Amino acid sequence: GNFADNKRLYEHSFALSEEKNAEGLPILEQALLARVKKINRDDINFVIQINGKKRLILKVNRDIDENSILNKIKSNSETEKLLQNQKMSL
Repeated sequence: GNFADNKRLYEHSFALSEEKNAEGLPILEQALLARVKKINRDDINFVIQINGKKRLILKVNRDIDENSILNKIKSNSETEKLLQNQKMSL
């Protein structure tokens, strides 16, 4: 349907989207921004697969470079024996 139909059918949703907090900021927008801030972290979980199987999850800084990741994988005790004489790629 069109905008008028949707507003009539989902009036509670539209009312919620227009509500404002004490500072005059839209409540829904403020909640969405809070969720985005939680998602946008400085560290990420980097999944390491060897032969198609998940072997390790490395928690690394978002700004890490490729060589640093490869060095962390090579120096990890869990992956070290699995990677003997193997070629690695990202």
